Amino acid sequence: MKSKILVIFLLVLIAAIMNGCISNSLGVSAPLPDDDSGMPDFTQTGTINDGKIVVNTADANLVPIPKVTAVKVSLVYAKSAIIEWETDIDSDGYAEYGTNELYGTVTHVEAGLKTKHRVQLEELLPNTQYFFRIVASRYSIDTSKSYSANYTFTTESL
Repeated sequence: MKSKILVIFLLVLIAAIMNGCISNSLGVSAPLPDDDSGMPDFTQTGTINDGKIVVNTADANLVPIPKVTAVKVSLVYAKSAIIEWETDIDSDGYAEYGTNELYGTVTHVEAGLKTKHRVQLEELLPNTQYFFRIVASRYSIDTSKSYSANYTFTTESL
């Protein structure tokens, strides 16, 4: 079953290239569905760079899930704030934030895997309460994501 889905994934990727639907550099990912066969769940990532197709398959169950710890707002200004956190294993991550618990805004994903993380939130409103949480993962694989608790801070007045 898993090999059939991999073949279908590759055929769709090749068809998109041949029809001009895909530019010279593109990343595509597709999780394989769990078929209750007892086989591992896999995540596939296909990349096209300068006409070369590379497909990576990883056992999603073997990718460790990072734990978010030591979350803090290290600096708060009227229109920006800096959030720092740590993870128990090397990971990438980002912050989701907004003026309510639905968040609504996401920072960029940090480049590279590391255990100490830092992002700056910009274009914030003065004297406003913000809610945020941290999302950590390994290689941005959905099945390896973990979420921190919800945190708040209030920006300074002008």
